[in-house]
Amino acid sequence: MNLDLPGKVYLINEDDSIIASNQMFKINEELMSVKNTFELNLFEDKLRLIYIQNQEKE
Repeated sequence: MNLDLPGKVYLINEDDSIIASNQMFKINEELMSVKNTFELNLFEDKLRLIYIQNQEKE
């Protein structure tokens, strides 16, 4: 199954480091706070799934 998401998806650990994404990232990179995000806490707040909606140019 191929799922084409229109935004960016990140899996973040409890140290705020990115551990998985549909985007390229560096080891130990931290995600900066941005607008238009949806966040879901998982496993008693040990992981967070973050979706960042793409910004459309007007």
